[in-house]
Amino acid sequence: MPLHYYTLSHIARDLQNSAGMFLTECFTQERNTLHCVFESGRETRVLEAHLDSRHGAIFLRSEFHRARKNTLDLFPELIGRTLQSAVLLPNERVLELHLPPFTLHYIVFAGWNDTMDGASANAIVTQPLESQSHGAETITSAFRNPQQVVRTEFRIKAAQHRSLRDFAPETPLEKAIASCNLLLGSTYTPEAMQRIREATGLEGQEAISSPQVREQMDAIERIAVGVREECLGATTFFVVRDKRAAPLNKPLFSLIRPTHSTMTVEREYSSASEAIRATVMALHREARFHSLYSVAELQLRTMLAKAERTVQAIGRDTEGAERSKERQLWAELLLSQPNVQQKGVERLEVENWDGEVITIRLNPALSLRQNADDYFKKASAARETLKKREARREQQERLVRHLDGALTGLRSITTEKDLEKFMMTFSKNAKGGASGEQSSHDRPQNEKHQKTTRFREFPLDDDHTLYVGKTAADNDELTLRFAKPHDYWFHARGVPGSHAILRAPNKDKKPPKQVLEQAAAIAAYFSKARNAKMSPVAYTQKKYVRKPKGAAVGAVILEREEVVMVRPHVPVGLLGTESEE
Repeated sequence: MPLHYYTLSHIARDLQNSAGMFLTECFTQERNTLHCVFESGRETRVLEAHLDSRHGAIFLRSEFHRARKNTLDLFPELIGRTLQSAVLLPNERVLELHLPPFTLHYIVFAGWNDTMDGASANAIVTQPLESQSHGAETITSAFRNPQQVVRTEFRIKAAQHRSLRDFAPETPLEKAIASCNLLLGSTYTPEAMQRIREATGLEGQEAISSPQVREQMDAIERIAVGVREECLGATTFFVVRDKRAAPLNKPLFSLIRPTHSTMTVEREYSSASEAIRATVMALHREARFHSLYSVAELQLRTMLAKAERTVQAIGRDTEGAERSKERQLWAELLLSQPNVQQKGVERLEVENWDGEVITIRLNPALSLRQNADDYFKKASAARETLKKREARREQQERLVRHLDGALTGLRSITTEKDLEKFMMTFSKNAKGGASGEQSSHDRPQNEKHQKTTRFREFPLDDDHTLYVGKTAADNDELTLRFAKPHDYWFHARGVPGSHAILRAPNKDKKPPKQVLEQAAAIAAYFSKARNAKMSPVAYTQKKYVRKPKGAAVGAVILEREEVVMVRPHVPVGLLGTESEE
């Protein structure tokens, strides 16, 4: 675990080698990520901290290229200060960098402040209180939630750690090892238990007070202490995977080589920071892949369900065939009458070819022959409609088979690059005829469609469609005339780009976060920020967007806005469509 206590002890040790270097930059360019740059002569070291609950980590880098845009400088009071020392608070996951008269604290766990509810992981700058003699410090700056903590006294909620022998009698052995003052936690307790199991036969679920545990307590403590010493003295560092965690099987950082058969070593490093960075990059890469995979799978399953419903609906509708036969019979019976020129008849009772009397409705303004001609036309039209429905049924059946095959193929995809290639191939095949949804002759030619063909269209789910302008004039048309007041407007912040409108089906309910982020990513993609790693995108309801008098084409101002950071891209499943070209 990149934020385990013993991992942080190695980072603190490495940072201590940077003592005497100057802090020249402190900035952020990604959410919850902080970079501190230390320099001395030609040497540069960058401390990168990811202070989030999913992929938290702290590690050192020898170089880092700051983005030209969308970065924010932090902690100006620290710039130019000399790093005096780096220490890890005893038994606490708090890394302290002393830059007199300030201290920069990296707190990597939530709930660290006993006077504040929900205090999240943070980076905090403190300064000694001159009026106090007991070493109290006040918080001068904070990376996260500064409005809550700045100008308050810095206090860490002390953790309570007991020795292995001090737990309640009924506590299971494995739980006691994970929680005791050896600080192995959930990360290294499985390895300790594997060794204890091999040495004593204990499984870990035995109560700490049970006779078999008490008899083996010395051996248990010796093994657990041995694991702790291995962690502290590690010189080789590992990226491992737990085969039991399939199918996700996330990469894990480890200070020791695991002996458990379910754990596999993927790679080893001579530097803790290099191993941590490799783990974080793999986690981010695989999290992005699984997110895109989930979206692609949902899109394919949604299309499959829709195609299957269409096939079933067409199969249940037998009225077309009966209607065609009925109209044909009526026409033939009318022509069999002795006076086909007769007019003024509204209903005619005749015998069909089986001798059954039926009633035929007529237009009294027409003769029997003219009514027959009309029924022949209706029979022909019904047959034509039936042919079209049968063709659509076959088309949808092909689509069902195509989507079934796509879902089967999707299960073998393991990388983001392969996923994008796969979905591009799927989109092209669907466009070429496998998918009735993409065929030009099946696209609705109604008024609504004609109004929107000048914009790029991206169906994000069954309820939300994003429309993106292609030119400055399109942007005006899209925003000022096409959009409704409660629709959501998107634009990449600070760079030229297309306007995007997310049609909101419910004016009283904000679209889901995933839909908003997808819309923002597409808006960023169709802007000058397309090649940026991350881009801020402003969004608001269209009613808060207005065009000043005399403003240039495509120029608007916002009365209020929200900003979301996204990676510019078009979601898989929409790649290669006509809308994106």
